[in-house]
Amino acid sequence: MKWSRIVKTIIVTLIGLFFCVMPTLAQEDAFIAYGATVQGEITVDDYEQVYRFKGAAGDLIRVALLPIQNPFDWSSWHQPEVLLLDSDLHVIVALHAHESAVLIQELTETGPYHLVATGWGGRSEDNVGKFELSLERVPFLVDGEVADYEASNQLGKHYAVKTDSDFQITYEHIEGAFRPEVSVNVIAEDPYSCGIDTPNCSSDANGSNLHDVAVLSGSWLDSGTMEVKAKPAARGLFIIQVAKGEWDFRHESIDAKFTLELNLSDS
Repeated sequence: MKWSRIVKTIIVTLIGLFFCVMPTLAQEDAFIAYGATVQGEITVDDYEQVYRFKGAAGDLIRVALLPIQNPFDWSSWHQPEVLLLDSDLHVIVALHAHESAVLIQELTETGPYHLVATGWGGRSEDNVGKFELSLERVPFLVDGEVADYEASNQLGKHYAVKTDSDFQITYEHIEGAFRPEVSVNVIAEDPYSCGIDTPNCSSDANGSNLHDVAVLSGSWLDSGTMEVKAKPAARGLFIIQVAKGEWDFRHESIDAKFTLELNLSDS
């Protein structure tokens, strides 16, 4: 009888340990790789969706959080917030916006990172719903090369220029109903430093953590060239954003094909 009780105790203990471990495994953060897009849902009960990824020092990443909305329902959620956390779960940068949030960040260390998809303003029944989250490395433009690209008005596209010299960016529209605004930007240390809803800041103005230094704009933009002066504040890194302008209120997905050309100064 004594051994029977001991065996039963061991079995009960093992079963208890098994069920204690199961939730830990089930609750492990989902993994997202470079180039991937995942779908998820924010609810009042589960208001933060967390994804982990492996990053390397020097990677320039683009994180895009897009609420999946009903275009005929203006009450559907439209205030996303995305956060980038380090391996110790400390917040590196956070960005909220209307419609979509696109976060650009250069990684300083190699190791695991975490992304948090949530709604801006805290837990609320008015700001929950399904979303798409994408992660990619930002491509760098090559001096003197004319490259073909594509973008949609939903999230736009981003490209990078690393230089301490003055340069030119030339844009030319090829085809598609989407006529984007093209801007040269620097990554903002504080996206909201000059006030929310201010055209020269991040937040609701452009949905990204960028400050623009040059802009090509117009509701029917065919082509143009921007002259950009290298600024110490840019630290040699500039971000080219191709996205919809403030005049474009269309919610349906519209595509465009275009070329970008980088020409660095000889000086």
